[in-house]
Amino acid sequence: MKTIKSVFTVVVILAFGACQQPQPQTECPPVPLTDLFLTSMQLKPDKGAVYTEGSYKAIQETFYNALIKKGLSDSIKFIDPLSSPLDDEQLVLTKAEIERKLIRVDTVYIENPNPPHELSMQVTRDTMSADLLASIRAYEKWYLTDSLKLNREVTGYLPVCEVIDAATGEVRGWMPLFNVSPETKGERKKVATIQYQQPVKSDLRNWYHNNLEISARHKLFNPIIKAAWNGAIPVYDNPEGTALTTEKLRENLCFVDTMYIENPMPPYDLQMTVVEECQSEFYDQVDAIALVQDVYVDDNLALSFEVKWYAPVMNVYNRMTGKPTGETRTMFWVKN
Repeated sequence: MKTIKSVFTVVVILAFGACQQPQPQTECPPVPLTDLFLTSMQLKPDKGAVYTEGSYKAIQETFYNALIKKGLSDSIKFIDPLSSPLDDEQLVLTKAEIERKLIRVDTVYIENPNPPHELSMQVTRDTMSADLLASIRAYEKWYLTDSLKLNREVTGYLPVCEVIDAATGEVRGWMPLFNVSPETKGERKKVATIQYQQPVKSDLRNWYHNNLEISARHKLFNPIIKAAWNGAIPVYDNPEGTALTTEKLRENLCFVDTMYIENPMPPYDLQMTVVEECQSEFYDQVDAIALVQDVYVDDNLALSFEVKWYAPVMNVYNRMTGKPTGETRTMFWVKN
């Protein structure tokens, strides 16, 4: 009887141990630097956009014209541009509301060429030209991997067009047309590779407009600048350019000047002192990031970006007044 009881006990213990075997762990999803960042990708070459592949015209034809066609045919939803991803409810624009944004109706008075040459009123309808497309504002999530690769996820976007003064033909401002958030993703196609600068520190009213809050800027730029300073990652003077040695990089990031300081001891003459200030950890002085990125558009007109190169960009300050000079300085380029 004791033998049977002992065997039963062993079986129970083995069965219990089998239930305690470690289960396969699912990999935790990466944590974004920021889960809401409204960026602004410039598209016009005269506004700082540089195309290394594709063209502004390709963006117009492959993306913008196709987007307008889908919107007018009710095959994609356009959301009122005053809405944001933070809103619980968003206003879907009707076809008539979309047309009012895209078509300008006006009246002009034209002189009759025949006597008595009276003026007659005519109604004109001008469709907004694709040449007015200025930029794309994108709602994004940004991620930085342990290997310092920058990834960006686009969750929605707004095409932005120039507003032209009808009398003078001058640009009077910019108008976001509508929010677009394609519900499904399809097969994507690369339409261009663009280089431009993205602000990351802004004083605009909405905290996520062209602005990474300070903790996100710290998590993004601090490890990048430290790795470059220590020679842990290769950095370059420009995309596809020459790799910088650690000595050359530190030389670029350091400010060296001379000051004359009065000797506290007689005869109180002036002594020249070399002052060196380096930018190895000044992540808070980074105001923008220069990007070279591939732009993809899929069948449902969802946008996606793949960063090929990036570079921290600093504003140049007057060392006497502490005020910005209006110039910028690229610290170094990183191949993504």
